[in-house]
Amino acid sequence: MTVIDANAFLAELPQHPGLCATCVHLRLLRSPRSTFARCGKADVDPSFPRYPRLPVVACGGHRLAARADAPPPPTMLRDVATGSEPLLHVTNGDTVVAGFREAALAGDYLPWRDALHDGPVPMTATLEELSEVRARALAAFGWSAYAELRAAFARRDAVLARSGERDEVVLWFEHDLYDQLQLLQVLDWFAQQGTGGARLSLVQVDAFPGVVPFHGLGQLRGAQLLELLPQRQSVTMRQLAAAAAAWRDFRAADPRALAARAEGAEASGANARAGGDDGLPFLAAALRRFCEEYPSTRDGLARSERQVLAAVASGARRPAEIYLKSRDAERCPWGDASVFLRLEALASAPMPAVERNTGGYVLTPLGGRLLSGSADWVRDGGGIDRWLGGVHLAGTAVAWRWDERGKALVATPR
Repeated sequence: MTVIDANAFLAELPQHPGLCATCVHLRLLRSPRSTFARCGKADVDPSFPRYPRLPVVACGGHRLAARADAPPPPTMLRDVATGSEPLLHVTNGDTVVAGFREAALAGDYLPWRDALHDGPVPMTATLEELSEVRARALAAFGWSAYAELRAAFARRDAVLARSGERDEVVLWFEHDLYDQLQLLQVLDWFAQQGTGGARLSLVQVDAFPGVVPFHGLGQLRGAQLLELLPQRQSVTMRQLAAAAAAWRDFRAADPRALAARAEGAEASGANARAGGDDGLPFLAAALRRFCEEYPSTRDGLARSERQVLAAVASGARRPAEIYLKSRDAERCPWGDASVFLRLEALASAPMPAVERNTGGYVLTPLGGRLLSGSADWVRDGGGIDRWLGGVHLAGTAVAWRWDERGKALVATPR
């Protein structure tokens, strides 16, 4: 087997190697049957695979070595920020990015775009592997085609992988569950991979003067977002360690450690303005809200499902009406796609809780009994198939439920 020159033989690989194409650690080997890529960094650091799965879209060991004759990247790796801007702004989604553009905020923008409270978020060895799981899950929800989702995640992950080439990476996240889970994922990545030469800073808010009620950064105009930039704080080692531990607990198959974190919700409210003990003042309350998505000990419903049924019972018929009505029950409203996902699950179960007629959605007899507390959705609806982070609940008898009265997650006999 012969080691060959990377510049001359990249085109011989059966597929584009992704980030490896421009990495100083790339080694190409030719056998009588094929040419394949090996990671030279693995020779000195065993945590890196010798023969990574291609294309590599995220790698903490990547070091740029431009090769003019490298074959063009596949579609999934195009349109990735070049890193020419000294600042990279990472935030929850496109609405905030629109505000950045309105303000002409200097730097590149990276929307994270993942509703991590919906679908599986299991333990994986790499960000790339988790992005594959997430793309398939969101495609199964009908939110977009798998190929489009996978390409979008690959572009996102590639930008993050090269963030160490920036002068500064600014994280912009708010207090709700959607954002706090994204913040955990991003901070965990930096805890594992390091920041390279970049300063890592954070803007995290739960209010803004004159904006009442405040739901999130997406409500703010460009000039208002600019006011927040000077208030950013450098991310500390304590924050990185706390986020990494919480992200691990969120992805675990046993939810008890995560539930213990949620038990600090009341205390976190008092500490929020002071920054919290771990610099993540909004996390406990967000995790409490996540735990409320476990089937209730009272009726087997997640909180979001019960709010959907209550909205229908109050006269809301169309999906948009149901969403707006259910949103009123949330201090931190969920996105409409997540609520519509639950509405569809309630309507498509073996024994549905709602059904659609010419006038829109109405409660079934089971839906009425669920709201009165005389039925159990897990048992009487025909079973559930639900992922909550790394926990998979399936069937008509589930291992974990949420006790609303005790505000605790409890194990249930199966």
